[in-house]
Amino acid sequence: MLNRIISGLHAAINANICENYVKNGKNKPNEPFFWGAVGNFPDRIENIYYFYSILLRYIIRLLFILPIKELSQSPTKNSRNSPTTLVTSRTI
Repeated sequence: MLNRIISGLHAAINANICENYVKNGKNKPNEPFFWGAVGNFPDRIENIYYFYSILLRYIIRLLFILPIKELSQSPTKNSRNSPTTLVTSRTI
């Protein structure tokens, strides 16, 4: 299981690098690198899916454990120079 998670993370990073490849100052996808590193390997695509499903599952669990924090301005006379405060609220 840990091997699939690490492989999925590695493949996701490779896919992101392939998508945002910069060559000669231009940002464009590098398809040959993608197919060589990720695209021709169905197990790596499955591991990307597995990694993101595990990540999403734990993010949803954390939403119920940790308080949700929103940014709001503190109500003062000089609101332009007032510091931003964190207000906790439950919206779920």
